[in-house]
Amino acid sequence: MLREFFRLNQGLIDQSVDIVVVPKRNLDPKTVDMALVEQEISPVIPRVEREFRVLPDERPPCAE
Repeated sequence: MLREFFRLNQGLIDQSVDIVVVPKRNLDPKTVDMALVEQEISPVIPRVEREFRVLPDERPPCAE
C-alpha cells in the first residue's frame, strides 16, 4: 500500500526530500488499505516538504 501511495502521489512530492515511513507497532497489516494510508500520510507530506526542503542556494558545494 505504501509503495502504491507514493507512486500515485509522486507528482505532489518534492523529489529532493526522502521520506521514511515507520509503521506503528500496534498496526495490524491486515487492516491497512489505501484509505488508511492516505488518511495517515497525506497530511504529513506538506509539512515534511516545508520543514526539510533544501533550496538550491542552500545546498553545500560539491567537493571535487
